[in-house]
Amino acid sequence: MVRSYCRTGDNCSSPVRSVYFVAEQDPEKAKAIIGAMMAPNENVDAWGRLPEAAVKALGLKTGDFKYS
Repeated sequence: MVRSYCRTGDNCSSPVRSVYFVAEQDPEKAKAIIGAMMAPNENVDAWGRLPEAAVKALGLKTGDFKYS
């Protein structure tokens, strides 16, 4: 699970947080997948791993992600 958000002070009056479910075991790779589509003033944090059953239930394959 990865979270992205706008850094306060970078033309962002209040942070907007989004959660993405990423089918990637390596947290750094998961952050890179989501970070590649974010604006320069947005941060990406890895929150934790999803159980394999949840990844399958979401229909995700390695490298895929879903926005929540």
